[in-house]
Amino acid sequence: MQVNIQVYTCLIQACFMNRQAQRAVTVHDKMINEGLCPDEMTYTVLVKGCLQAGLVDKAVQLTKIAHGVGAAATSGAAPGVGAASLQELCDALGPAGKVLMSELPVITSAPGKGKGSSKGSSKGSSKGSSKGVSKGAPWHRN
Repeated sequence: MQVNIQVYTCLIQACFMNRQAQRAVTVHDKMINEGLCPDEMTYTVLVKGCLQAGLVDKAVQLTKIAHGVGAAATSGAAPGVGAASLQELCDALGPAGKVLMSELPVITSAPGKGKGSSKGSSKGSSKGSSKGVSKGAPWHRN
């Protein structure tokens, strides 16, 4: 059986739900080592979980990686982080949140996907939107 991105994302979320933040980060690292590229949902779960666990520095690091910023950035298209988690991180950082936002490029989805920008553009920001997550994702909870 081959483990895919969704399974890893569920494992990461389960680690956070069971107060095992370091284990969640280890699962993320294992995912990378196996050649899988985390998607927006994976990074959103990671950032939100790190914030809830008080790992603000790790949340910042993961956000930068997700947006393709810094030495640890992966090759290929940067998936970004969900708008709600990005806003939560900026709120936790206070004034430094504005600095972080200025460092992040605007991430838009492929044509026809309709995710909009991760920087809070008017696309997809109406009430009830999925905020960049496919509506059929069983691991997604608002």
